[in-house]
Amino acid sequence: MSYIEQRRKRRILVVITMLIVVALLAWVNAEHHRHASKQGKRSAHAGDPGTIVIAQANDADTLDPSDVGSADTLNVARMLFGTLYDVSPEGNLQPFLAESYTYSEDGRAIHFKLRSGLACEDGSPLTASDVAYSFQRAANPSNHFTGNASGFLIPSIEYTGVTVEGPLDVTVHTSKYNPIAIGLISELSIMCRVPYEHMSLREASTHPSATGPYKLAEWVHDDRIVLERNPEFKLRTPRYDRVIWRVIPEGSTRTAELLAGDIDLTTGVPPDQIDAVRNSETAKIETVTSTRRIYVGFNMRKKFQDTDGGRAIQDVRVRQALQYAIDVPTVCEALLRTPCQRAATLVVPRNDTSGVPAFPFDPDKAEKLLDAAGYPRGKDGVRFHLRLQARVRSMAMAT
Repeated sequence: MSYIEQRRKRRILVVITMLIVVALLAWVNAEHHRHASKQGKRSAHAGDPGTIVIAQANDADTLDPSDVGSADTLNVARMLFGTLYDVSPEGNLQPFLAESYTYSEDGRAIHFKLRSGLACEDGSPLTASDVAYSFQRAANPSNHFTGNASGFLIPSIEYTGVTVEGPLDVTVHTSKYNPIAIGLISELSIMCRVPYEHMSLREASTHPSATGPYKLAEWVHDDRIVLERNPEFKLRTPRYDRVIWRVIPEGSTRTAELLAGDIDLTTGVPPDQIDAVRNSETAKIETVTSTRRIYVGFNMRKKFQDTDGGRAIQDVRVRQALQYAIDVPTVCEALLRTPCQRAATLVVPRNDTSGVPAFPFDPDKAEKLLDAAGYPRGKDGVRFHLRLQARVRSMAMAT
């Protein structure tokens, strides 16, 4: 009998704990408990208050913790896997699987002390060797991972290795001191070594061995992922016993099911349907400040400097003019149907302590800067052309 078959036989059902779905711009909170009881409408989890149903546009790409990349996948993975540290809703770092950390004197080594009593999904102890394996597996180029851990986190902290100092002591080594390393490391899912050593990469993508509050109970691709409480996870008590992630690609369908009481939370509410949700008696939208940044970045690489737009943006006056020319509040209200705050730096406004003011909307100043930079309007009213590369994604998140 294969290892996967053994796990299937042992598997009980799954769990769900945190309702922290990566916040984008708006959250829609369905008040089915109150309104359904008042109006006699069916709840998404009628007769089962321990279950919550969440809808999102896409299925998970993989449940291999080392290769998670998309937001839809991360929403599910964060319920399955613990991390050394966690980030609170207020943006503060807080201990999770680790109880403390210390930097070496030169800042190139970070020692983590794990909590005692941690366990893997199969009941075996979760130790420092599992943490080390989590880093080593994500950093191993032969695995050809393209997710957040290998593609962003590992290179961002300039990871050079990891050593196990004891059952609960592990040290992560970097090439130089990084003041935000703990925040970055808080994104690395911790896995248990033994189960994953017995699985192929293909098996690992569909058979997660949980270290977090929930475990996988069922995955029907492009339809639903069902999680149930992980009895081996003792750090927190999940609010729900069972979480069902439904895959509903069409935004209007997700909204309709939310209003009908068939789901409790949804991501990606289309902006043109926000008013319908706000005006309903079964759901509501609560605007919160998130860590999502929507921006247009300038590509300053030399190979683009011979293009019309590439030459233009080399001039700081042009870049400033484009800042002054964009009416961010109106864009948010008109396109997203929700207010948002213009960022002054790469740091999101709620965490920005730089004191740098954001660019105000000032089209007259934008015109003058472009004229001064040598880009007057042509007969057709055009100053120069820019080529824009964009990723089309769901812009709002609802719960």
